[in-house]
Amino acid sequence: MSYTFGNAGGTTWGAKTFNQIFAPNSENPTATEYWDKSQVEDYDTVVCSTNFKVLTAKYVNRAADDSTQILHWFTTGVYLCETLNNVKMGDYVICSETAGASVRPYVGLIDGSLQEEYGIGVVLTAGDRPGASGFGDFVTVATLGNWPVRRNGSVDRNNHAIPSTTAREVGDQSTNADGAVGKFYTTDFDIIQDANDVPSTEDGAILTMWGRTEVY
Repeated sequence: MSYTFGNAGGTTWGAKTFNQIFAPNSENPTATEYWDKSQVEDYDTVVCSTNFKVLTAKYVNRAADDSTQILHWFTTGVYLCETLNNVKMGDYVICSETAGASVRPYVGLIDGSLQEEYGIGVVLTAGDRPGASGFGDFVTVATLGNWPVRRNGSVDRNNHAIPSTTAREVGDQSTNADGAVGKFYTTDFDIIQDANDVPSTEDGAILTMWGRTEVY
């Protein structure tokens, strides 16, 4: 099935898994997660079968000062941000207290102290921190709904999910909901780390984010 917007784009690519869409090895033809995206155009769509989201494709400059076109996927609650740190798929990030070089929201990793009031969401596309030019890469960040995230240790679906003081991760909180960003939809989902045929993984889970941070 296909359709067009102004005679450009509009193909729907059916259902693909989260890893086929976002994982680092999804561009590797010999990896299980491979999906050939070479024919994807702006405004094409795909259904993410992992969380039942309909995603829309858009090519965006790598950074404010780099015109290299990078494929991003958008849906409700997914936003384009500028990154302060080197970030990877599945990282939980917070809004930076400092302004970035572009007009986009500036996001980064927790720096060792709990900063739950600044929590924003989960990185979908990897990006690098600012170089000599001062511009960080643009990355997409999911802020609500069900998305894979790195987890800190074992988690319980009955507990609240809170950003961990360990950078990039979300843990659980059983005693209260201070700083909670959602609940765990599943307690185990491997986060792929590299582009190898058999990739290395880190512990993850699917987090149901409710779009804001609760601080009491």
